[in-house]
Amino acid sequence: MISTAYIKSMAAYNRWQNGSLYAAAATLSDAERKQERGAFFGSIHGTLNHIVWGDRIWLSRFTPAPPPAVSMMAETPNMHPEWDDLVAARNACDDDIEAWALGLDAVWLEGELTWTSAA
Repeated sequence: MISTAYIKSMAAYNRWQNGSLYAAAATLSDAERKQERGAFFGSIHGTLNHIVWGDRIWLSRFTPAPPPAVSMMAETPNMHPEWDDLVAARNACDDDIEAWALGLDAVWLEGELTWTSAA
């Protein structure tokens, strides 16, 4: 079984990796980030939006936080259409992930998680 220390470590690693990824994406122009690239979520910007959505949906399963207000497939690529808003959303999400990790206890990790997919 994983430990709370491991969860905290992974939350910190997640923030560090997102910082690296967003720093690299920030070197691109807005047009380059939003350029259609044939990826599942279209563009780099769309994919980054979807990853924030995914993190938010999992937080809504682990915590009382509400799920994202947009649906998975059609709406996630444009959830935060402006770069600065997407960066702020990523940072806020990383804050929430770390806060969840810091508040976690071993009893919660030993419990069961039940959820129903909306897909």
